[in-house]
Parts: sequence; structure tokens; C-alpha cells
Amino acid sequence: MINFFKKRKLSPEKRLELAKALFNNLNLGTGDDDDENNSNKEALKIIKQAKDRQEVLDKIIELCQDIENPVAYYLIGTAYTWKGAKYRTQAIPYLEKYVANPVEIEKAFYEREGEFIDGFSSGIVLSYVYSNLARCYEGEYIFDKALEYYQKALELDPSVASKYIHLANIYVKMNNLDKAIEVMQNAKNSKYYKTIKKVSPVDGTTICDNSFIYVIDNYLQGLYEKKQKGYVYKPRKRTKQSITLNY
Repeated sequence: MINFFKKRKLSPEKRLELAKALFNNLNLGTGDDDDENNSNKEALKIIKQAKDRQEVLDKIIELCQDIENPVAYYLIGTAYTWKGAKYRTQAIPYLEKYVANPVEIEKAFYEREGEFIDGFSSGIVLSYVYSNLARCYEGEYIFDKALEYYQKALELDPSVASKYIHLANIYVKMNNLDKAIEVMQNAKNSKYYKTIKKVSPVDGTTICDNSFIYVIDNYLQGLYEKKQKGYVYKPRKRTKQSITLNY
């Protein structure tokens, strides 16, 4: 694939544009065949011809290779995380480069507390990148780095229950159940620990959403039970995969 793009002599800008089009179509799970953008048309063609999702992710990585640009770092790092657990060590250096100088990739809006807000300026997008980076470190048993990035993810987007759980789970793996419980107690004391009333756009009825409360209470109860039983985390035996990170 690299040779193919070299033969066509695509500029770094064109390669990055095509990689973004591939990424966006994979991320959305669909594509707009009526889009007149040439890069999008070519992206759809590549996706249709690819034997599977992994091959498309490989093409995104190849297109962005050797491009010193935060967008390229984001695309490569995210593509590696999507490729699966055995590519964690490849994802980490690129995600680290991106968070060192984050830029907006595309306009994106997320619903928070009944409102749609800009993903980049609000920090929600960066929170997701921090979570991906933390998950990679967690999978490599580098818990101090996982803890650092899960904390950053939570600080940027504290309205999501899973952010608290990811952070608490690292403390569990560090055999510090008291800190894990403290994290979840902070969630209970936050302004997000409440019933959210939503009006259905279909028939106008009011829907009560207690998911934040349920998720936090359920996980916290599990932590109390672990502490009562004297739970000790014992990591599984490492595979032969190297955890040496060079960046």
C-alpha cells in the first residue's frame, strides 16, 4: 500500500485528507455516496474494496506515516487502538504526541446535561483521547501512567459515570481499595449524581434517566464487597509481547 501511494506521488496534505476521510467513514459506520469531495469518494472506494476493517485501519496508518502533524498522530494512534490489544504499544507514542499538542480534528458536538456542546473546546474529545491512552497503558500494566490519564479524562468530562469507574478500577489494580472507594464517593457527591428528566421527541412524554446513579451505586457496592472479603488484585501472567516503549 505504501508503494501504491508513493507511485501516485500524493502530497502529505492529500494523504492526510484521504486518511481523515477513511477514518470518518469508519467512525460513522457509513458513508455518503453523494458527497462530491474527491477524498471521500476515494475513501468509500477503498473501504468497499478492503477485505475487512483491519485493512482499512492499516491504510490509514500507511497514509499518515512520516507526517509530522498532530492530526496524523491522532489518526495513527486511534487506528492502532481500534486494531486491538496487541497494537497498544504502537498506539501509545502517537497518542502521547497528540495530547502534547492537541488540535481539532473535525467539528463534533456531544450531549451533556441536555445540551449539545462543542467537543473540542469543551475538552470532551481530548477526554476520549486521554481514556484511550490510559486504556493502552492499563493493558500494558503501566498503572501509574494509566492513573494519570484516567484522572485527566475525568477532569475534562466528569458527567460520564464510566470515567469514575475506569479511574477507580486502576486503584483496584494497584490494590488501593480505599482510594477506589473515594473516587466513587466523589461521584456520589457530584452534581451529576441525580435523576435526569428528558422529554421524548417522539410523543413529548417525560423520561427519567437514573443511569448515572445506578452505575455508580452498583460499582461502589462491588468495591465494598471486595474490601470486606480482603480482595487482592493479582495480574495475569504477561504474554511475550514487549512493553518497551520508545518515544
